[in-house]
Amino acid sequence: MAAFESALGYYAAGLWPMIPGLQRYIGSVASPLIPITIWLFAAFLLSVPWTIAWTDRTTKYIWRVPLALVAMSLPPSGSSG
Repeated sequence: MAAFESALGYYAAGLWPMIPGLQRYIGSVASPLIPITIWLFAAFLLSVPWTIAWTDRTTKYIWRVPLALVAMSLPPSGSSG
C-alpha cells in the first residue's frame, strides 16, 4: 500500500497541470469535475505498474523494474510512439 501511495502522490503532483489544460480544452461543455476525474485516473493508471513491481527483496528488482518500465511505455498508460 505504501508503494501505491508513493507512486500516486508522485504522479498526482506531476500531472496537476492537466487540470487547467483540460478545463481550457473542454471549456464550458462539460462539468468542472471532468478534468479532475481524468487527472486522478491518469495518476492512478500510472501508479499501478510500480505498485505491482514493488518488493522488499532487492534481487527481484532486476526483472521487476524493467517490466514496469515496459508497462509504462505501452498504451493506454504510456505513449504509442
